[in-house]
Amino acid sequence: MPLTIQTQVQGATFSIVLTGTLDEYAELHKVDLQGCEALTLDMGGVVRCNSMGVMRWMHFLRAIPKAAEVRLENCSTAMVKQFNLYPAFLGHPRLVVASFQTPYVCPSCEKNRTVLAHTVAGAATVKLPTEMCECGKQMELDGWPEKQFLFLNRHQSRPDGEE
Repeated sequence: MPLTIQTQVQGATFSIVLTGTLDEYAELHKVDLQGCEALTLDMGGVVRCNSMGVMRWMHFLRAIPKAAEVRLENCSTAMVKQFNLYPAFLGHPRLVVASFQTPYVCPSCEKNRTVLAHTVAGAATVKLPTEMCECGKQMELDGWPEKQFLFLNRHQSRPDGEE
């Protein structure tokens, strides 16, 4: 599934929705970011990212003006894997991961669900939602938080852009 890029611009505020596969065919270089002061990227629809996609992403990050605030929202589990593998994937001085999808499992019936988690501004922590399963039991995080949220410990931008 090729990457689709939907862009909306209101003055100096840019919003981009990415859907599909981030790979060597991703045309992120065609996004005109001139005049961008604030950029919100919805990455919930990214289903896969390969090594060439990582390279395309890195070039895209370098094209974003350094003074622009960059906010990643609804990051898919495929993107979170890349965040954890490649610390430079989040390599913009004013980038913040605001929310991301994380897997939950029911300890009783073993049903799986992806849930949206939000980071806590200015801290390397995440606010995990309480999620109830259809069977009535409370679901829990599927995996080790130390591994799933490694990117938060490596990179947590502050509002003033300091690392």
